[in-house]
Amino acid sequence: MFGGKYISYGDSLANTIKSNLEANWVSMVAGVVLIPVVAKSVTKLIRKPVILPANRMLKSAGLDVKV
Repeated sequence: MFGGKYISYGDSLANTIKSNLEANWVSMVAGVVLIPVVAKSVTKLIRKPVILPANRMLKSAGLDVKV
């Protein structure tokens, strides 16, 4: 089950946090670890063939911006 768990009366905050961590640890790990690694890898892969020529084209057009 994804998403939060409703707090029932008598359930402590610690138990609610623990159950949410147990239910959602995979998506949290993906969000904290895998997404930045993938983003950095994709940036390195497309940097030379796409970004550098685009920057040169914008500079030659008189715009001093970087993509």
